[in-house]
Amino acid sequence: TIISANACKTYYKIPLIENFYPTINLENEYYKCKNTALALTLNQEYETIEWSNGQTTRAIEITTPGEYFVKIKTRLCETIHHFTVHDYPDLNIDYAYDGQTITFNITNDINTQISMDQINWNHTSFNLTPGEYTFYFKSSKGCIESKIIYINKDIPSFISPNGDGINDVLNLSYIRDLKTITIVDRFGKLIFHKDKSQQPIIWDGKFNDKKLPSASYWYTIELDNGEKINGSILLKNKN
Repeated sequence: TIISANACKTYYKIPLIENFYPTINLENEYYKCKNTALALTLNQEYETIEWSNGQTTRAIEITTPGEYFVKIKTRLCETIHHFTVHDYPDLNIDYAYDGQTITFNITNDINTQISMDQINWNHTSFNLTPGEYTFYFKSSKGCIESKIIYINKDIPSFISPNGDGINDVLNLSYIRDLKTITIVDRFGKLIFHKDKSQQPIIWDGKFNDKKLPSASYWYTIELDNGEKINGSILLKNKN
């Protein structure tokens, strides 16, 4: 209302236009599988769109974990939304092998499915001979990890060559890709050495056909792929 000097009233209608801040249909956090892309799409068109990676379209794909934002503008109002992208954590894969069966335990995702061909899933154990195999693990989130595992029967921690047929010898003939085996005493003296051409690969706790004193001996097993397995074995001999 405007009142003039002559006390006359004049009424004007003034249009008021309210600019609402635009809303953005994005979460604050996202998770994705490693080495995959996260696809995000805004719920509508805006006058201007600017993502933190420089893109200006409604839909983007994000491949790298990190902090991101999108800034949008409608008429005179501008809104910015920050969000974080994470990779799902790696699976914690434990396994045991008894010489015939490998059994898996995924400690941080009990619903993980396992396969050797990515066709047949949902196995937790496989009957396999010693050797190198590729396994695929599908998490409950649908992420797939692959892992190459060389499985071999646990090397015994001791031998006792007393003729009872139990742990009398160290027999490594079952390791198909064994290249060499070397055993030394605590002074570094060479006690036993064989390569893959000298089957069977068996140590009976002797050196030059003579009994060795009861003690710990150290071995190095070299595989065809260059991997080395180091450890010790206790010899229990009746001297």
